[in-house]
Amino acid sequence: MRQLWFLALRNLSRNMRRNLATGSAIALGFAGILLLGGYVNRISNYLRVYTVYVMHTGHLALFAQDGFEKFQYKPLKYSLSHDAQLAIEKALREEAQVDFYERQMSGAGLIGNGRISVPFYAKGYEPLIDQRVQSHPEVQKWVSKGGYFAKGQGLWNYPEDLGALALSKGLAFTLGKKLVHDEGGDANVQLISGTWQGSLNAIDAEVVGHFNTGFRETDNSAIYIDYKRLQQLYDTESVGRYSIWVKDIFQTNKVAARLTEKLKAAGVSVEVIAWDEERLSPYYTGTMQFLHSLVTFIGVVLATVISFSVLNSTTMTVVERLQEIGMYRSIGFRRGQVSRMFVNESFWLAMASLAVGAVLGYAAISSINAAKIIYHPPGVPDGLQLKLVASTPFLFISGAIILTLTLLTTYFAVSRTMRMRVADLLGGTRR
Repeated sequence: MRQLWFLALRNLSRNMRRNLATGSAIALGFAGILLLGGYVNRISNYLRVYTVYVMHTGHLALFAQDGFEKFQYKPLKYSLSHDAQLAIEKALREEAQVDFYERQMSGAGLIGNGRISVPFYAKGYEPLIDQRVQSHPEVQKWVSKGGYFAKGQGLWNYPEDLGALALSKGLAFTLGKKLVHDEGGDANVQLISGTWQGSLNAIDAEVVGHFNTGFRETDNSAIYIDYKRLQQLYDTESVGRYSIWVKDIFQTNKVAARLTEKLKAAGVSVEVIAWDEERLSPYYTGTMQFLHSLVTFIGVVLATVISFSVLNSTTMTVVERLQEIGMYRSIGFRRGQVSRMFVNESFWLAMASLAVGAVLGYAAISSINAAKIIYHPPGVPDGLQLKLVASTPFLFISGAIILTLTLLTTYFAVSRTMRMRVADLLGGTRR
């Protein structure tokens, strides 16, 4: 066995140009796969953290039964009442996997500056929870600019009686609220809406920040505000949903099942949706489906290129070494041993090429990160640095796939020749 490995290693010094060309195909293909994997790893983690934390989706979203689809149309019927909230929060406190949770509200109405009024759509959060998610370690690791404010500060920096809110940049421009509260300008606005019982209500608020939604369709109407202020506007004690963050993301579905059963036993009918379901996070799921399709397509192309390169190189080598193969067979080497020697040659070549490819891939990743290239994907207010984060599991898995593919291709190229008669091999003919 050792002799076969030694012979295979020595044989690599023959046909150096061909081996160099084949090794280059493997190395460059592996480096390209590492670059693609680094990009996908970075984007998938960025989108996960941005969706779960920055957007306040949570790992789980808890609604009243059918509330996800129908709350916007009939909020009074499909919201979570005060009694339901007590039961829900009791269940959440008893669930060991729940890290923290947040009450949320949403709704529409008119916002005015004393001269004009325009429509708004508001999302109401808990300011202290907002502070917690913006400073979460996951946000600090994967989202370079976790805060969504283009100007001003978070709502948690202001007393509750101020009525702090943040306007999307387009809405701030429409209302002429270029200055925020801390800049000393006129930052007062009025929110007007019908209550859930059907009467008209209005509240004052103070603009403390501007943000960019990243989408033209929403940038002219979006508001962030304390959920309690929305409760005052709609004259209710109910909330629209709970966002729940769990300690172990792999336990998300089990936590959802336990909460649903526990609340059902308490007489509260709810709907719990995981953060990665398409109906709750369509942007995340759509982007990830595209990335997976892209990786699959490029991976198949690179695998095909590597396979044909190895197949071509091995076939030419075998043709040139027919007499040598015949000699091995004539002195007692079995077909399997000769085939194994060629496979061993490909093993040494593939391992050396993968090592070079890994070095090239990591060097390219470091160079791209050092360049600090900024691009502007949808939904990211201030752009995103093109940063690649290599994944060690992906490195070993992709390397193992390429190595296996190389060895199988080599074996396929050699196996037909091994069925030839020894006399034909020694004569250097191939049929």
